[in-house]
Amino acid sequence: MADNKLSVRRVEGVVDGTVAATLSQLLRLTSDAVIVFNMEGIVLLANEEAETLFAKADGTIAGLDVRFLFAPANQENLQEAFSVESLPFAIDGSTSMVTAPSQDGTSQVLSVRADYVGAPTQAIVLSASKLRDLSSSMHDDERMVLDLRRANKRLSGALQIVLDTLDSEDMSQLIERVLEELSETVEADGALIYLAEQDGYHLHGVTESLRSALLSGIPRYFAFNSSLERLLFYSEHALRLHTVPLNSDALKQGRVKKRNLVNEETREVITVDASHLPPFTSFLVVPVWFGGHIVALIEVGWERKRALLVEDARLLDSIANYLSVQLVGALSAMRTQRRDMLREALARVRQGLLHSTAEGEKISGERLQQVMRSVGTDLNTQVFSIDCCEVTGNITLHMLDAEQGFADAQDGGTQSVAEADNDAQVTAEQQDSGKQIALPSTVEGLKTGEGEASVKEVELDSELSRALAAQGLPCKGAVLFLGRFAGEQHTWLFLREENAEPLSDIEFDFLDRVMLLVHSLVVGAEESQQNKHISQALQSGMKNELQQVEGISAEGIYSSATADAFVGGDFYSMIKLPGRRACIIMGDVSGKGIEAASISSAVKTALSAYAWEGRTPARMVATLNEFLLGFSRVETFATLFVGIVDLTTSSLMYCSAGHPPAILVSAQSGDAELLDVQSGVVGAFHDMEYKNGTVCLHEGDILLLYTDGTTEARSPEGAFFGETGLRDMIMNEVPRGFDGLLNRFLNTLDRYTGRRLDDDVAMVALRFDELGNADSGKKSN
Repeated sequence: MADNKLSVRRVEGVVDGTVAATLSQLLRLTSDAVIVFNMEGIVLLANEEAETLFAKADGTIAGLDVRFLFAPANQENLQEAFSVESLPFAIDGSTSMVTAPSQDGTSQVLSVRADYVGAPTQAIVLSASKLRDLSSSMHDDERMVLDLRRANKRLSGALQIVLDTLDSEDMSQLIERVLEELSETVEADGALIYLAEQDGYHLHGVTESLRSALLSGIPRYFAFNSSLERLLFYSEHALRLHTVPLNSDALKQGRVKKRNLVNEETREVITVDASHLPPFTSFLVVPVWFGGHIVALIEVGWERKRALLVEDARLLDSIANYLSVQLVGALSAMRTQRRDMLREALARVRQGLLHSTAEGEKISGERLQQVMRSVGTDLNTQVFSIDCCEVTGNITLHMLDAEQGFADAQDGGTQSVAEADNDAQVTAEQQDSGKQIALPSTVEGLKTGEGEASVKEVELDSELSRALAAQGLPCKGAVLFLGRFAGEQHTWLFLREENAEPLSDIEFDFLDRVMLLVHSLVVGAEESQQNKHISQALQSGMKNELQQVEGISAEGIYSSATADAFVGGDFYSMIKLPGRRACIIMGDVSGKGIEAASISSAVKTALSAYAWEGRTPARMVATLNEFLLGFSRVETFATLFVGIVDLTTSSLMYCSAGHPPAILVSAQSGDAELLDVQSGVVGAFHDMEYKNGTVCLHEGDILLLYTDGTTEARSPEGAFFGETGLRDMIMNEVPRGFDGLLNRFLNTLDRYTGRRLDDDVAMVALRFDELGNADSGKKSN
């Protein structure tokens, strides 16, 4: 048999098919069989009637020698070179009576007309029809009865789907029931559905007949802009497709990555990724449109090749149009259900770890492994701990066996089809707890640089993914860095198989929250040095201190509103860091008394430790937020300004968490600029997001920090000092010099309030004297 060579071929996409589409529509409308073949006798194009009239055991007649259609397959003349003279009919447009093999192996008499198309194609068009006999009217009556029965079944099935979906509350059962009814209505062997999520199309339901094929034959996921989706997008309606049988050469190549499909409507050949195809030979692909987007794909198919009816495609289009709103609701409900399930999982992890730390129990490595097993179960992933030897650079993966849950067995809730068979992805040899796998020491993607906690995606075709695949391991998912504690870097991999659906945005958010929670509680409990600092701070009192930093002039002042305000919540600190850097901190903890002062001291010490670790201000505040939520036993929150000054780069990176905006006074223009990148307060909610702001510094610039007691100071008449009073005070006092600036500020407040402060006032002023390179930036004596 010759290779398939059709007049239109599309590979991985859609081309301009205006002419082909017009021709295919004309061929569909005619009742005659129409064939186009070239001067070598190869069939280039055939309509559906021709496929039926000249049906062969292997399906399509495209690519066959046209002589094969009019004579037994074993005729010797088929081995000879083709010539139009060898054809059993004339090529002049006249009618010929020709005998040809029929579907049942007997002969049939056809009326045939053929003629040249002409240059530049040099092709021949042939039309053929079967001669009618006396029994044709009887066959027509039988065909009409069958058509009526089929139509009645289609109508009944569509009506049942509508009735079943009215007021349906269980979306999972709705999807399964609709698929069963769709399959039964069109007498198919099975049906399945993909729903569009954030990253592609995910399998969310199959008929009972296909459940045994889940382990091998059905793709669970494919990305947006795949071949089938593009075809549907341009056609805008259901496609009737069948797969082209593989030839011997393709079978010899082993795993086939590409397959050819024939579009029954246009007779075009489309090449698609084999991993995207359902386990059918003939199938209908139905798009579900909503708001100009394809929100779902329904595939209904048959194991063996069969003629696909236009009426069935139109019926499925109508049903898909009706189901669009319900399916959008189903997808939203499933996302909500998945998010709620993962939130419950996070709460269980938090509760278990808090229980351990509350009782003074040390968080052991075994306990940490139990947490990660539980997280892997909740994410339907395999879990590996990573050991990177700092001396040799060797990388070793330690496989963890699956576990039902953290602390107690958990109810996982309703799972999608893509999740239901996750256990099947774990091979028997991979289930050995503690199995070790070595990776090349050069593999990138398992190092954090400075050891900070983070979550990163393991993408397909990345160096890490390829190294995992080479070991026969799942190769996409996420790597979770817990940071460095107890002298070691703790890293974990959460992986899925190559053809499985990737981690969703909801699941990555869950991993981020796990990372922050475990890092703040487990790592915080393990970092004995940080705990020592906090303990020492609580014992040594609530002293505010501005360490001396060469290149910065600093002043700080604190004024108590009451006699016992020395144990209040306002605090500030400046820490000298390596590399001509400094960390400036100002905060205000809600409340008064020992509790507020204790938290203030703990916050200062914790931030000092974070600063020495080299974290950004936003990361420092985010880690502190989780720490405070576990540390404080009362409802206490804080506002913070945390800044990292880099004298070499003349820059300030800061995070203002619910704190009054800092003010930068320019030495060049005298203007006062508000540093207005703001984030939420600290210690109130787990879901807070913190942002970094940056600003360039110039020599002589002055940074002013203050607590809200400054702007909220009141006159005897009750008027607030406010931002206007603060700006006026700065404009009046800064030109008088830096020395004694804060004392002059406080005197101004005392005059305004009649020496009656309603709240504590803390202020810090920094002047940047030496910026730039350490050598060039120093002033000469």
